[in-house]
Amino acid sequence: MKKKGERSKKMRWKKSATVLAALIFVVLSTFFMQTNLVRAEPGPEGTVASTELINFYSMTTNEVTTFVQLLQTQGIPLFIVRLNAFTEWRSGSSSGIGKAKQIIETANSHGIEVAVDLHTWYTTWDRYFRDSASSSSTNRAKYVTYVRNVLNAFAGSNVYAFMVMNEPQARKASSSENQFILNVIAAAKEVTNKPISVRFMGGYSPSTGHYSATIDQASDFICRNTYWDARNPGRTVYGSTEQILLAALNSAHAQSKPFWITEFGKTKSNLEVQRSYVEAFVTWAKSKDVDAVFCWVSQPDVSGENYNIFTGYKPYPAFYELITSARAFPPWDINQDGTVDILDTAIVSSAYGSTPESQLWNPQADVNSDEIVNILDVSMVSLHYGEHYT
Repeated sequence: MKKKGERSKKMRWKKSATVLAALIFVVLSTFFMQTNLVRAEPGPEGTVASTELINFYSMTTNEVTTFVQLLQTQGIPLFIVRLNAFTEWRSGSSSGIGKAKQIIETANSHGIEVAVDLHTWYTTWDRYFRDSASSSSTNRAKYVTYVRNVLNAFAGSNVYAFMVMNEPQARKASSSENQFILNVIAAAKEVTNKPISVRFMGGYSPSTGHYSATIDQASDFICRNTYWDARNPGRTVYGSTEQILLAALNSAHAQSKPFWITEFGKTKSNLEVQRSYVEAFVTWAKSKDVDAVFCWVSQPDVSGENYNIFTGYKPYPAFYELITSARAFPPWDINQDGTVDILDTAIVSSAYGSTPESQLWNPQADVNSDEIVNILDVSMVSLHYGEHYT
């Protein structure tokens, strides 16, 4: 049994600790009320800056969760997963559907939406689908069936949208080739009510006259891929120029349809150059009111993908430039889930002491935007701890 003096001493210690905590709270509250905190102004409402996940077929449950949590911490509300349609359409099924469903479920549980890309390449088109390809009619019919089967397999999953073809040939399409793409879109819409689109290279698309404008008209949102560099806007890259991208954007918005840039990126050979490219592109997209941009590419393993913005499950600096322009909740709700809780304090703690030059830098954790994560950011989260937002 403890003596009365020991109990009194312990009670005095608890009281002192409580008083000290209260004093700290009062001091910090006074500081924040008297300090004019400056935050960077966001871009136009609704510009999503995100990425595409590829080669996810062998990811473990823990790896999926780790990846999704990284996106959640960054405040990314939507990302794309890529099915390897460029090879799987010939077998009529995809071995990645089960894993994609798991990723979608995990992402949804963290408040993140997922779109699905049936990823073909221009080489797929040239070898199998163009008019001059061997057995093109048979191959086209087989691909239409593949699209129906895959989208049927996702029935019951909360897919945000589907892209049912990627990068047709970089040349002017014939009437039968245009009709094939329209048939693919129509087949997709027969089996799902989710938004449907086709991904074109920016320089070879319906808005450049290489494909029929009826394809964009049949799509629910407009997609373009580009490696155009916003730091060097006068240069043409793979047929893309700023004027061509803006023409596609204006056409989409004139039809009251979202405009997505579904690929942009820079190689990882120089990480600072990669980061600078992504930063400039996202800034440009926000200034033009592009609805969503997706950085090529996220592949959280150690393979040789040259455009990867990850090494294992550690993001490269370019990843942290993927900042969606409009926050739904105040900046101290760092993961933007509507509650200031232990998850937000953990994010600040993991980046504590970092600056934009640091490996641990996370701009979302820099709550007061002074380019260092320190006690001021911790205090802002602490002052609002337990608050809920709708």
